Amino acid sequence: MSDVASNPGVANAIRDYFREFSKLKAASRDFWVVQLVNLLDGVAYFAMIPALILYLSENLGFGDRPAGNWYGVLMAAYTAVGFVAGFIGDALGIRRTLLISVIVLVVSRLMISAFTAQAVVIPALFLIMVGTAIMTPVLVAATKRYTTKQTRTAGFNLLYFLWNVGVIIAGPALDIARGTEYGNRGVFMMGSVLSILCWVTIMVLMRKRISLADDAWREEKASATAADSSEQPETDDEAESSEDRWENPLVIAWSVIRESAFWRFMLFLLIVVGVKLVFEHWHAISPKYYLRVIGPEAPVGTLNSLNGWVICIGLVISTPIVARFKLFNVMFVGMCISAASVLIPVIPPSLLFGTDPEAIVRGYYTLIVAQIIMFSIGEVIWSPRLFEYTAAIAPKNREASYMGLSTLPMFFARMVEGPLSGNLLDRYCPDTTTPEIAASLPFTQSPQFMWLILASISIATPILIVVFRGVIQKESRLEKTDTATGTDAPAT
Repeated sequence: MSDVASNPGVANAIRDYFREFSKLKAASRDFWVVQLVNLLDGVAYFAMIPALILYLSENLGFGDRPAGNWYGVLMAAYTAVGFVAGFIGDALGIRRTLLISVIVLVVSRLMISAFTAQAVVIPALFLIMVGTAIMTPVLVAATKRYTTKQTRTAGFNLLYFLWNVGVIIAGPALDIARGTEYGNRGVFMMGSVLSILCWVTIMVLMRKRISLADDAWREEKASATAADSSEQPETDDEAESSEDRWENPLVIAWSVIRESAFWRFMLFLLIVVGVKLVFEHWHAISPKYYLRVIGPEAPVGTLNSLNGWVICIGLVISTPIVARFKLFNVMFVGMCISAASVLIPVIPPSLLFGTDPEAIVRGYYTLIVAQIIMFSIGEVIWSPRLFEYTAAIAPKNREASYMGLSTLPMFFARMVEGPLSGNLLDRYCPDTTTPEIAASLPFTQSPQFMWLILASISIATPILIVVFRGVIQKESRLEKTDTATGTDAPAT
């Protein structure tokens, strides 16, 4: 990283962060609709994901291994749909695609809320993954499309900030919903209400497409300005007209995969899988891990919501600071921190806190909280930059396609993570585990050894980035503006 002459104090950093949001006061209504949908759907999604592995076991009766297998298949389906969802978003437009995804989510969550038979809820779970996979890349693409070059940093910061506000709200909401008579089903009931609110928001507040009469003029204008080396801010009318144009998704896909830069980007994402899988560990392993090493009273959602708190606070403090450094370097440092955090639960709690039963529970609590905080500190550095990096290297009007295609490495990783999580839990932290049993086992048979295996996967990411950095960054679109500011280089 380049040296910074003087870092601003915390007060200046906070003031700079919120001053950046003031640039969004002129943003279009569609931008704010997208951010509201982002928040509402985020609460529903981040409450559901930790509950999913518990629902598969506690409600559908699957053991650790079959539950892990189902989790892996469901998340792989989510990723597979996300792989093509970007093409759909670029072809149909933001509003249409959001409506499709929300309708799918409303129907699927209501099915799980109303029925308990596996023959109904398993297909409904797949539909939830489809709806979410369609929505995710479109939210990111819409944030770029409905902002200008001058407001893009603030737009992406707000997108990510609200995403983590969703995590904060979802944690206690998950615990409250699970504490009702409906248990895990209550989480899906809450999600149904939030999805309906998303549908109403889009239908009432988001602009419908305008007449096709001016399309020829707008296309001509777009062609005339395409050669300009600096990006032109997209006006509201131009943003609306993009909703009216149709492009063949197969043509879009072919134009993207022909680029050598895209394949270097895919190599980078394949390497990043190691550290991104920590999120999957949280969702597939941590809920049961918490309940077994802490006890059935463990606040699964509240513990996970710590991640959102650290991210929101960290974004305010760190964003103006890390913006001074090179984008790729910022991501690398953040990934190193996040990867190293998985070593914390490797520590036996009795080694630091003693063998008293209460001390063991307190020790597991402490190690879990420390791991979440450390991972989140790293995440706040690298994860928002990964979204900016993806959107920045994408050619104009191909942002959703790049976001969709960027999910491909995670498809294979999630196919492995599901069965891996079930087997690790069954082997090192089965449902017979109690805090005392977990702390008294030999290290190689304990939950701590399970985390050592997972840590070795996450630590591979920074090592491989060092090895392949020259290939990844060759002929990058960010050569001239490679700073973590959210400012894009012109697409070539």
